Amino acid sequence: MMKQMMLAAAFVTLLSGCGSNNGEQVQQVRYSIGDQEVMLKGLQDIKLFGQKEENGLFKEISVTTLAGSKSFPWSNVTNPAYYPAIEVADLNEDGDNEIIIVLTKGYGTGVNAQELHILKEDDLSELTVENPLHYIIKHSHSSIQSIGDKVKVTV
Repeated sequence: MMKQMMLAAAFVTLLSGCGSNNGEQVQQVRYSIGDQEVMLKGLQDIKLFGQKEENGLFKEISVTTLAGSKSFPWSNVTNPAYYPAIEVADLNEDGDNEIIIVLTKGYGTGVNAQELHILKEDDLSELTVENPLHYIIKHSHSSIQSIGDKVKVTV
């Protein structure tokens, strides 16, 4: 009974902050006591649902579009202030849109650990995202020169 009351209070609190932004992006939150499914975010015809809540994290994220629905073993914190961000864009310029999802894995004082996932809009298959550190290492050049009593660092 206490858990149901807490969920009801959370539902009312979350609904008070929901709204729309020029009809384009709508954040909705829906709690279902039986299966603990939470609608995290909606953008156009794309909806994200969090499931399997454990230790302050949703341990599974489901993505639903007009093309279908697919679950992923991703995680996101359960704090509504850090629910996922969704964008739609043609990132690889192939004429088809991709769904960009930014998950928050953790947060604290001045720190926000996030993870990026990119899905093809038509079949919800995930595209590989190169590790940004590997990209920097491969594509940057640096040098250090000692000139008299000075050091010149070039990146």
